[in-house]
Amino acid sequence: TCWSYHLGATDFDSIMSKLCAEFGGVQDESKFELCDTIRIILKSYPRINFDGSVPKWLPSIQRGLRDVLLSKIGKMQRDPAIKLVAAVLEASDFDWILCDGGSEEERGKFFMILLNLVCIEVIMHLDEKKLDQMIQESDLVVACFYVLEGGVNCLVNEKINFIQESKRMQLLRFLSDGDPNISDVKERYFICALIRVLAAWLAEETAASREDVYSILPYVLKTAADTFEVQKLEKLRSLPGRGGKANYSNFSEETVLASKNQPVIHPPDTLRFLLPALCHLVTEDPSRQIFLDLKMHDTLYIYASYHWSILESYKQWLEEQVSKN
Repeated sequence: TCWSYHLGATDFDSIMSKLCAEFGGVQDESKFELCDTIRIILKSYPRINFDGSVPKWLPSIQRGLRDVLLSKIGKMQRDPAIKLVAAVLEASDFDWILCDGGSEEERGKFFMILLNLVCIEVIMHLDEKKLDQMIQESDLVVACFYVLEGGVNCLVNEKINFIQESKRMQLLRFLSDGDPNISDVKERYFICALIRVLAAWLAEETAASREDVYSILPYVLKTAADTFEVQKLEKLRSLPGRGGKANYSNFSEETVLASKNQPVIHPPDTLRFLLPALCHLVTEDPSRQIFLDLKMHDTLYIYASYHWSILESYKQWLEEQVSKN
């Protein structure tokens, strides 16, 4: 990446500190331009490089976003702010929203306003629209899904009906009409974001809308298995000492294209987000039969072996580095 040189992390923090301090302080139109600038720089930095501690520039982002999202703003100002929230969530967790040290009431207000905003955006973009219409705003909708997912994780121990019935039914209806042969990368990424939100709900809610869930389960499981297949080769090729040495015989045509350095945008690990929900679903006869018919038990075995091979590869590489020294 562009930050992989020796002082990359230090330079990244310096740039982010300057931009975020300005973002938290200015009160004119440049504040909204900074939303996009900070988001682009933040997404260019590999998530794996964040060490888990709270970056010193994060509270400044929080203050700036509070100023924007708690004000009377239009779509042109709101959309960049929501996208920036999602970018921060990719690098951190939802707790950063509460890192400003304000009163519990004020922090809760920002939390709920943010979630309400993204819920409204999702409803507006999913309600009676076709996929090709929604793709035009897919970046914003996917950002909303990231925020919803973070909100679910943050509220997981609370007795709050976060995903209301109306929103849940919209997700189910949309996925029930899903095309099983989506080839467009942006459309596939959008569907993966939908499934991730649905998986967060299914992990917590084990009884509601079961017949609707059973009807879309084959499509959801097949999509999750396909996205795993797409990302598998690229990840294995990137392991220490493995680049260019993989056997492509067991991979799909799309993963072979990736091996030939043709541009492929890899979707997120959708199957990983489904695992908690599958723990509930496989205890029910209808969903368990669907699971077996699609041979998902074989897919999960391959999935576990894949992650184990990653661990073994890094372990072997570390041992080789130690032996060289």
